[in-house]
Amino acid sequence: MDDHVEFNGKNVEDKAEPMSQNLSDIAKEFLQSLRTLFTNPVYVTMLTGTVFMVNGNVGSYTFRAKFIEQQFGESASKANFFFGATSIPAIALGIFLGGILVKCLKLSLPSCAKLLFITYLIGWLLELCQFFISCENIRVPGLTTAYNGTVGNSSNGMISSCNADCVCDPQVWDPVCGQDGHTYLSPCLGGCQRTIGEGKSMIFLDCRCVAENMLGNSSAVLGHCPRRDCSASFILYISVEVIASFISCLGYTASYLIFIRSIPKNMKSFALGMHIVIARTFGGIPAPMYFGAALDQTCISWSEKACSEHGACRLYNVDKFRVTLLSLTASLRFIGLTFYLIMATFVRRSQKSEVAQVAMENGQEDQTQASSVGLADDATDGGMIRNLLSDPAPDGGEGLLTTGALGRHSFEKVIWTSETTLGLSSARDSTFNEMNSPKWGRPSSPNGEWS
Repeated sequence: MDDHVEFNGKNVEDKAEPMSQNLSDIAKEFLQSLRTLFTNPVYVTMLTGTVFMVNGNVGSYTFRAKFIEQQFGESASKANFFFGATSIPAIALGIFLGGILVKCLKLSLPSCAKLLFITYLIGWLLELCQFFISCENIRVPGLTTAYNGTVGNSSNGMISSCNADCVCDPQVWDPVCGQDGHTYLSPCLGGCQRTIGEGKSMIFLDCRCVAENMLGNSSAVLGHCPRRDCSASFILYISVEVIASFISCLGYTASYLIFIRSIPKNMKSFALGMHIVIARTFGGIPAPMYFGAALDQTCISWSEKACSEHGACRLYNVDKFRVTLLSLTASLRFIGLTFYLIMATFVRRSQKSEVAQVAMENGQEDQTQASSVGLADDATDGGMIRNLLSDPAPDGGEGLLTTGALGRHSFEKVIWTSETTLGLSSARDSTFNEMNSPKWGRPSSPNGEWS
């Protein structure tokens, strides 16, 4: 029984040892694959550019609905509907047509890199136009305008002479729209004295701050004042966004082809998996956090929670919001474009080096084959000349050289004729070597006669 236990123990040890060896081999192969992958300049620059592009896209898409809501006065549901109904089909169509373009033109790797860079560059330039598409801020006295109606950030604060006697709490958020077109954060800050009606139909009368900006009616109603009509600006913004998204996505298929063709065959799946993990991790996770932190700096009115903590933002400065969001997006995409340009340079250099290497290998093969063929021809044709000069004559006599009947000049003429006919020089060299040997003798007289 003890022997059986010991035997089983040995079996367990024998099985555990190969398992540990397999794990160590897997770890070594994984590290070697990582080293090979991240020393590939095309892959590294392409991956880095993609990370910056994903950061810009994720940050922009995360706050796109809020941007439309704040900038153009559209509701969040309408903003999401328009974005989904226009941009997503444009993106899908761009990817589809980009694949057809690559297939029909049979683009090489450098051509794919050029297509990727050019399409993203055009899309980036179009998105810069969105800096100039805007609507005015909501006019809120004490925040975006002064109480006297001057447009611009107010330096007077929330309290003015028209509401100083009301003892208002600036933190109360109960906006009303005055007849002067200004939105006041509360009826108290509007200097309103009395009300009529109940609920949503309540009307505030004798608002002194409203009366300062207009003659006659000085009343106010609940809610924000409607903005100036921004429908034209909104349609222009959506149009630019759709065109930019479509053109940018024309290079999407080319980007994947660059990944596939620049990686060794046995590492394609590993490289693609690392690309997805790194792009999602370093592009999708941090972008909403620092985009949100930057956009929070454009808030001009916060709600408050318990212990004086900030809650949600009630009102943004739409000009600062637009510039901050678009600047962050454009900067990240510009950095990504820079890495794509560097990647295209690496692709072109690697393609040139591969072409030169293939040409060199083909040249060496051709030279080797030519040398082999030349040696064979020299051996064959040289033998023919020797047979011509030394074989017995048809009448049974000796050959030309063996009889000494061929003079030097006649011999050179025979050799020259053979060179011209056969295109060979080695035959002449080999024959003259034989001629200068003791077998044929040497010239013994000044006139060149042979002995």
